[in-house]
Amino acid sequence: MGSPSLPEPVAAYLRAKRSHDSEALVATLTEDALITDDGRRYQGADAVRAWNDEASKKVRATYEVKDVADDDGRTLVTVEVGGDFPGSPVVLRFDFTVDGDKISALTIAP
Repeated sequence: MGSPSLPEPVAAYLRAKRSHDSEALVATLTEDALITDDGRRYQGADAVRAWNDEASKKVRATYEVKDVADDDGRTLVTVEVGGDFPGSPVVLRFDFTVDGDKISALTIAP
């Protein structure tokens, strides 16, 4: 038995991250989606766009999905993130909550 497949909003989010496309990334989120990355919170299109633009410019990260799991309505994606930063690559857990066809919450942590 293999890993569950990625829900389309999660797959679209990861495509946007890989292509460093903040507009496409914001389009995967609900209007009030909350992203928590390394303990910092970003909510709303402007904050998320600024966060993604800054991260993309700094490190030009790459993303390789290592594992996908479902956990009580959440999609947990283990991702190897590489790029121009100390300690690269790192393995991070992306914890997505999907509401219909959009992502309503995402927590990124080791």
